[in-house]
Amino acid sequence: MTDRYRVIEAKAAGGFTERVIVAHSLTEEEAIETFQQCCSANSDKSFEIEKYNWFPESNRIGRDPDLH
Repeated sequence: MTDRYRVIEAKAAGGFTERVIVAHSLTEEEAIETFQQCCSANSDKSFEIEKYNWFPESNRIGRDPDLH
């Protein structure tokens, strides 16, 4: 399990906030750099960084081929 980060654009639409993923599966340094680039290129938009747990083995289906 590793910590990964995603950069999200928050758009206010009507009475709710729509969240659009700009970039995902980033390291902390990559997320900070991407966030800064997005903010400087689009100063009228709102961006945020979200941390999440990444499980590289979680998408596997079936038996483990290394054991057989």
